[in-house]
Amino acid sequence: AEIPAFVTGYLPVDGDSVHLMRKVEVNGDDPVWLFLRHSFPGEIEWNFDGLFLLDQEGVPVGRYRASELGRRGGEDPHEQRRSVSVREPSPPRGRLDADLKYLLTQSGWL
Repeated sequence: AEIPAFVTGYLPVDGDSVHLMRKVEVNGDDPVWLFLRHSFPGEIEWNFDGLFLLDQEGVPVGRYRASELGRRGGEDPHEQRRSVSVREPSPPRGRLDADLKYLLTQSGWL
Protein backbone atom coordinates (compact mmCIF):
# COMPACT_ATOMS: atom_id res chain seq x y z
CA ALA A 1 0.00 0.00 0.00
CA GLU A 2 2.93 2.33 0.68
CA ILE A 3 4.49 2.06 -2.80
CA PRO A 4 1.28 2.73 -4.82
CA ALA A 5 0.54 5.75 -2.62
CA PHE A 6 4.06 7.08 -3.22
CA VAL A 7 3.95 6.48 -6.98
CA THR A 8 0.63 8.28 -7.47
CA GLY A 9 2.31 11.46 -6.20
CA TYR A 10 4.70 11.36 -9.16
CA LEU A 11 2.94 9.62 -12.02
CA PRO A 12 -0.51 9.50 -13.61
CA VAL A 13 -1.35 5.89 -12.69
CA ASP A 14 -5.13 6.05 -12.91
CA GLY A 15 -6.99 3.79 -15.33
CA ASP A 16 -6.01 0.49 -16.88
CA SER A 17 -3.00 1.69 -18.89
CA VAL A 18 -0.43 1.59 -16.06
CA HIS A 19 0.49 -1.55 -14.14
CA LEU A 20 2.53 -1.54 -10.95
CA MET A 21 4.53 -4.73 -10.52
CA ARG A 22 5.96 -6.51 -7.50
CA LYS A 23 9.07 -5.11 -5.87
CA VAL A 24 12.26 -6.27 -7.64
CA GLU A 25 15.78 -5.02 -8.40
CA VAL A 26 15.15 -3.25 -11.72
CA ASN A 27 18.83 -3.44 -12.73
CA GLY A 28 19.04 -7.08 -11.63
CA ASP A 29 18.13 -10.41 -13.21
CA ASP A 30 14.33 -10.12 -13.19
CA PRO A 31 13.31 -11.33 -16.68
CA VAL A 32 10.80 -8.55 -17.29
CA TRP A 33 13.39 -5.87 -16.58
CA LEU A 34 16.09 -7.71 -18.57
CA PHE A 35 13.72 -7.69 -21.53
CA LEU A 36 12.89 -4.00 -21.15
CA ARG A 37 16.50 -2.91 -20.62
CA HIS A 38 17.57 -4.97 -23.64
CA SER A 39 15.11 -3.06 -25.82
CA PHE A 40 16.23 0.32 -24.45
CA PRO A 41 19.74 -0.19 -22.98
CA GLY A 42 21.06 1.62 -19.97
CA GLU A 43 20.72 1.27 -16.25
CA ILE A 44 17.64 2.60 -14.55
CA GLU A 45 18.82 5.35 -12.19
CA TRP A 46 15.83 5.20 -9.86
CA ASN A 47 13.11 2.54 -9.54
CA PHE A 48 10.34 4.93 -10.46
CA ASP A 49 12.22 6.19 -13.50
CA GLY A 50 11.96 2.79 -15.18
CA LEU A 51 8.97 3.73 -17.31
CA PHE A 52 8.50 1.72 -20.48
CA LEU A 53 5.71 1.94 -23.03
CA LEU A 54 4.71 -1.37 -24.65
CA ASP A 55 2.48 -1.73 -27.68
CA GLN A 56 -0.59 -3.99 -27.80
CA GLU A 57 1.65 -6.96 -28.64
CA GLY A 58 3.93 -6.38 -25.64
CA VAL A 59 6.78 -4.92 -27.69
CA PRO A 60 8.62 -2.06 -25.94
CA VAL A 61 8.26 1.12 -28.01
CA GLY A 62 9.38 3.78 -25.56
CA ARG A 63 11.40 4.46 -22.43
CA TYR A 64 10.83 7.53 -20.30
CA ARG A 65 11.87 9.25 -17.12
CA ALA A 66 9.21 10.18 -14.58
CA SER A 67 9.96 13.86 -15.18
CA GLU A 68 8.90 13.44 -18.82
CA LEU A 69 5.45 12.31 -17.72
CA GLY A 70 4.94 14.65 -14.78
CA ARG A 71 1.56 16.29 -14.43
CA ARG A 72 1.42 19.63 -16.21
CA GLY A 73 -1.10 22.22 -15.12
CA GLY A 74 -4.58 20.92 -15.90
CA GLU A 75 -3.49 18.63 -18.73
CA ASP A 76 -5.06 15.17 -18.88
CA PRO A 77 -2.35 12.63 -17.88
CA HIS A 78 -3.41 10.32 -20.74
CA GLU A 79 -2.85 13.15 -23.22
CA GLN A 80 0.57 13.75 -21.69
CA ARG A 81 1.57 10.15 -22.37
CA ARG A 82 0.49 10.55 -25.99
CA SER A 83 2.57 13.70 -26.38
CA VAL A 84 5.89 12.22 -25.17
CA SER A 85 8.16 11.31 -28.06
CA VAL A 86 8.84 7.61 -28.60
CA ARG A 87 12.44 6.57 -29.20
CA GLU A 88 13.40 3.66 -31.43
CA PRO A 89 14.42 0.48 -29.57
CA SER A 90 17.90 -0.93 -30.01
CA PRO A 91 18.40 -3.50 -32.76
CA PRO A 92 18.67 -7.15 -31.67
CA ARG A 93 22.10 -8.17 -30.42
CA GLY A 94 22.49 -11.86 -31.31
CA ARG A 95 23.26 -14.03 -28.29
CA LEU A 96 21.54 -11.68 -25.87
CA ASP A 97 18.26 -12.26 -27.72
CA ALA A 98 18.58 -16.02 -27.19
CA ASP A 99 19.43 -15.50 -23.51
CA LEU A 100 16.44 -13.20 -23.03
CA LYS A 101 14.13 -15.65 -24.75
CA TYR A 102 15.41 -18.42 -22.46
CA LEU A 103 14.91 -16.30 -19.32
CA LEU A 104 11.43 -15.25 -20.36
CA THR A 105 10.48 -18.83 -21.24
CA GLN A 106 11.79 -20.20 -17.93
CA SER A 107 9.86 -17.52 -16.05
CA GLY A 108 6.62 -18.32 -17.85
CA TRP A 109 6.52 -15.09 -19.85
CA LEU A 110 6.80 -16.82 -23.24
